[in-house]
Amino acid sequence: MATVNPGDTLTYKITYKNIGSDTSINSFISDTLDENSQYIPNSMTILTGPNAGSKTDAGGDDQATYYAAQRTLKFNIGTGATASSGGKVSFTPPGNDSTVVQFKVIASNDCYLLKCDNQIDNTALGHFTGKISGNSYSVGSNPAAFDGFGCPVSGSTSTFINVAAVTCTYPSDTSVTFCSNNIPTFSTFLNQVEYNQYYDDLYQTVSSPLNTGTYHAIRTAYAGCTDTIDIFVTIETAAFAGADVSTQLCANHPGLNLNTVLSGQDAGGSWTRMSGSGGSFTPGTGVFIPSGSSGTSTFRYVVAAISPCTADTSLVSVTLTNPTSSLTTITVCDNFYPIPGMGTTILLQVITRIPRLMLRDAIVWRI
Repeated sequence: MATVNPGDTLTYKITYKNIGSDTSINSFISDTLDENSQYIPNSMTILTGPNAGSKTDAGGDDQATYYAAQRTLKFNIGTGATASSGGKVSFTPPGNDSTVVQFKVIASNDCYLLKCDNQIDNTALGHFTGKISGNSYSVGSNPAAFDGFGCPVSGSTSTFINVAAVTCTYPSDTSVTFCSNNIPTFSTFLNQVEYNQYYDDLYQTVSSPLNTGTYHAIRTAYAGCTDTIDIFVTIETAAFAGADVSTQLCANHPGLNLNTVLSGQDAGGSWTRMSGSGGSFTPGTGVFIPSGSSGTSTFRYVVAAISPCTADTSLVSVTLTNPTSSLTTITVCDNFYPIPGMGTTILLQVITRIPRLMLRDAIVWRI
């Protein structure tokens, strides 16, 4: 069995002989290439027999065609062969009316293919219809093997590729960390174009990490030949400090916990007074106690994060206004309040947020 190095050129010669007892018609040869070989364009030739000469890969212009999608070559052979159909090959025991075709391939130097299999197997098929019988047949090529009756045994010609002659480097498993608000797709961060099938640890298809865990990127060279990169993903939760907000208070308000002004923010952040003066502010608790004078103060709330996430910040603006007072006199019917006399006058005085009712007889009710 021959051995070649990666990248070497191999020349295949196929001989078609009719040693049977019936003329073959519609005769042609097909050969589907092994994954470990790469066809050399326009290398198909009919060396001997009818229509001898170099052939193109294109269909319809001569007796040979290369079907790239199927990796299959086809030679229409024999007398009368055309671009669309095979010809006639007469039968003689020695196979005198023979045709020899040739093509060339390059031995693979693809590490991923050779990792699975470093052997090139090639089997050609001869196809024909018996002129008398009308039956169609397909016969495999014979690598010089015969059965007990001396008949050729179909088989393949095998060639080994010397993998020691090529240096192969495969992508390593990797660990990555992302922030929950910025998770890229595998194709974006992995940068391995051939590894284009992505699965979670349950081997369900995914396009990007869904949560912390192990994922797999798979490259398929051909059916049954794959390589896998394991990706260990950690996702850190993004920090959220809430949205910026503005609020108003009376200057003599007893105190405001700024944490109650924000909505949905992460706990455990830190407060800083950015602008304004007066009153007292406790950064540790976020409590602001006005001093009784008007003005505006701005406070910043910062929530720290674990890399690669970044800290998040929100601003709370507090505007203090001075309290107002007014005195209003209203007249009500005497059945509104159980004191004898018609047209009792009630004075309603509003001081800050504590209204009082004051009557002429100096009795006061808090409402």
